[in-house]
Amino acid sequence: MYWMYQRFVTFTGACFEVTMGFLRRHPSTLALGPVSLVPAVCWAVLVSFCLYANQQKAAEMVDADELRMVQAKMLFLVFSLYWVWQFVASTVHVTVAGAFASWYFFGSRASSVVLSSLRRGFWSAGSVCLGSLIVSILQFIRNLVGGDRNGDGANYLLQMVRRASPSSTRPPALTHHPASRVLPHQPIP
Repeated sequence: MYWMYQRFVTFTGACFEVTMGFLRRHPSTLALGPVSLVPAVCWAVLVSFCLYANQQKAAEMVDADELRMVQAKMLFLVFSLYWVWQFVASTVHVTVAGAFASWYFFGSRASSVVLSSLRRGFWSAGSVCLGSLIVSILQFIRNLVGGDRNGDGANYLLQMVRRASPSSTRPPALTHHPASRVLPHQPIP
């Protein structure tokens, strides 16, 4: 069986050697991941505080129109979280790809490839932002409608529509307990 996969193993070994050569020459690329987590985590904490405040505000509301407005704000906050995380990840991806390409094609003639690649990444921030917007919209819709990749997630969009209907004036309970989920194959009561 090894003889069938031998050429793939040698190719994988060559890829690892090239990658390790790049990381030995430019170890600062390893710091990009943890450094990029700082703004993303700060944004996640800020969004969490805002979501908590809006949930507390929604718990006190009786008017259905105001409740829908608060729910819309909460959806926008969650969407902004998707977008910022996607933007940070894409920026790191573009920076590392540019640094590796500079090192691969220019070799030892390339100096400060990570910093110059980060600079080029900021120059193309519009493209990264647009691509991140498209990906985050698709991820957001997928998670609203279908849940996770295994297909056993909750259908949050269906719950939101059901709770926002005029027959229901109670505020939504934002809980992730499995008993509170409406699965796609269950009828709505």
